[in-house]
Amino acid sequence: MRFLILGLAALLAACDSAAGPGLGDEFTLRVGESASISELGLWMRFNRVVDDSRCPANATCIWGGDGAVLIEVAPLNGDSKESVVHTDLDPRSIPLGRAELRLVKLEPYPVTPGSIPPGDYSVTLATRLLP
Repeated sequence: MRFLILGLAALLAACDSAAGPGLGDEFTLRVGESASISELGLWMRFNRVVDDSRCPANATCIWGGDGAVLIEVAPLNGDSKESVVHTDLDPRSIPLGRAELRLVKLEPYPVTPGSIPPGDYSVTLATRLLP
């Protein structure tokens, strides 16, 4: 019985120590997923893709296009705010006081023919302190 209790305690400690992304880390979220950055006291959620006009990988385009995503950000104990960030247009980041949240990548990349189901998208985001 003692080993069972010690094993459960170790398992709970391991779950507690599972850290989210840190300041400066790149991290990936799928639609509907959220993450928190404890150093900034913030959480964020990837709500949806607002627009995806990126040139398909197997096409020739005059312009590379743009992807726009809706990100919800809030202090850990406060009200949230939604912001749109872009892959190739401005704004590409969300100001977070002394830091910013930047859109690094929107995946998957489109191909022709076909469309990307809304739930298949993921974003790679990164935070950094501002100079």
